[in-house]
Amino acid sequence: MKDINYSEVNGYLFPNLKGREEVKVNSYFAQMKLKYLKTNEQGHLFSLMAKNELSTYLEQVEKEANEMYERLVEEFKVKWNVQNNGIILSDNITDDEAIPAPRPVYLQELQMLEVNKKYRMPKTDLPICWNIDARYYYKGQPFFERRGAGIYSKPDVIYNSDFTFSTLEPVDVDKMLEINREAIETMENEAMDFIMGCYETFKGKVDDYVVAFSGGKDSQVILDLVTRVLPVESFKAVFQDTDMELPCTYDIVAYTEEDYKYRFPNFKLYHAKSDRHALDLWKQYGPPSRVNRWCCSVMKTTVFRRTMKELHNTDKQPKVAVYEGVRSDESARAFSSGYRVSQQSRPPGGTSE
Repeated sequence: MKDINYSEVNGYLFPNLKGREEVKVNSYFAQMKLKYLKTNEQGHLFSLMAKNELSTYLEQVEKEANEMYERLVEEFKVKWNVQNNGIILSDNITDDEAIPAPRPVYLQELQMLEVNKKYRMPKTDLPICWNIDARYYYKGQPFFERRGAGIYSKPDVIYNSDFTFSTLEPVDVDKMLEINREAIETMENEAMDFIMGCYETFKGKVDDYVVAFSGGKDSQVILDLVTRVLPVESFKAVFQDTDMELPCTYDIVAYTEEDYKYRFPNFKLYHAKSDRHALDLWKQYGPPSRVNRWCCSVMKTTVFRRTMKELHNTDKQPKVAVYEGVRSDESARAFSSGYRVSQQSRPPGGTSE
């Protein structure tokens, strides 16, 4: 009997049934797709391996995901609305006008940066200016830049000497919503169509549907959209408590749970929490960071998988489709996992294990 040679691809051994193909898995999406094939579609996987077509297949998957991402990001762009200190969302914005999606900045952040010592600030709960990366903008003008900073050190604030305002006024949120209402409604309707499409696509193929809820603004949006389309009995909302959340996060999670239970009596927010304290893990692994990313696997993925087993009362890992709110300006890598039903995407080829 002829010996079968095996190739190792991302920790998995695959038989070389027709020569020895060099399988390259460069993107995160391709890695997740490969894992999905290994777990759920072994027949398809071995067929691709036997024909030496696995690399070509994964390259095509990666290409389609990137093209989809670019289409979705380009569909709506953002530009400054200088008159109202706001932003305009439109599908008719030129590349020269377009800006990355900015983050609203509130009084507390400006006070922490001690900007209020240089400029007169309104006492308001409304946003005052905007942030893109480390730069801050007011009515479309560069305001100041934040540099440096660490756990034990303050950032340097570098002011723009050409800034023409001495008194700052809050963003006219009502006016901004009025100007963008049509675009917002269009995006909401597209998102809800997508949510329902995913629900129908995965019906009978997964054991459950989950809305990932962190308490942040993105997960608030996805939870709102899902509950406007699907009955609350058809999915599980899950808050993953890393034991590292700020007090205000726990407050908003409690408020959200109370609000949704009032509107939907059968709504339930499940809490997925590790049985190990965060500080103990910090001592063992060091503080989590973009480089030292143990938190996601230890405090989120592992805990989530265990919680799904407990909720389904099984030792076998349930298959679930996860609705997760992801901003369009986040990386294509985050978008392209293929294991998340993201608000900005289309139905992917796989589901969460």
